[in-house]
Amino acid sequence: INELYERAEEAFDGYLESVQTGTPNLAALTTGTALYEDILAELKTLTDVNLQFARLSAEDANRGYSRSSLATLLTLLASIGLGALLVYLLSRTITRPLNQLGFVADRLAHGDLSQLAEIDSRDEIGTVAKSFNQAISQLRVATEQQEQELQRGRAMQQNIGQFLDVAQEIAQGDLTKRG
Repeated sequence: INELYERAEEAFDGYLESVQTGTPNLAALTTGTALYEDILAELKTLTDVNLQFARLSAEDANRGYSRSSLATLLTLLASIGLGALLVYLLSRTITRPLNQLGFVADRLAHGDLSQLAEIDSRDEIGTVAKSFNQAISQLRVATEQQEQELQRGRAMQQNIGQFLDVAQEIAQGDLTKRG
């Protein structure tokens, strides 16, 4: 294009000189015009190539944007999934011991002292479970003591009953009985 421009400039300069001398050189004007049209054709070709390059660059940028958007979306979905999993696991660490404690409390309400809360955590729920288990153990001891007292009372009642039977038989005149 620079070469064509220089040649067109020479042709137009030649035409201007010829006009200034009084004998216009139409061939120089025609040559300059033809060269100018060639320059315009080359510029149009260059513009077309430039537009095609711009389209390709835009398409490449759009593909890059699409890949970037997809990566961002996948990262976001993975983060949400991981967050949901962490929330689920955290809630299970809280609800599982509470459900275990609720089960043992229900069994205790029905008089079953054989169950203990099997919770090994060192948090507040673990502290409550430990206290609950201690209370169950104390209830077991108290129940065993009560059962022993009941057995002693029954044995004593049986002995007293036997003694009264013997005393009544003696009172009725049977002196062969000893109590």
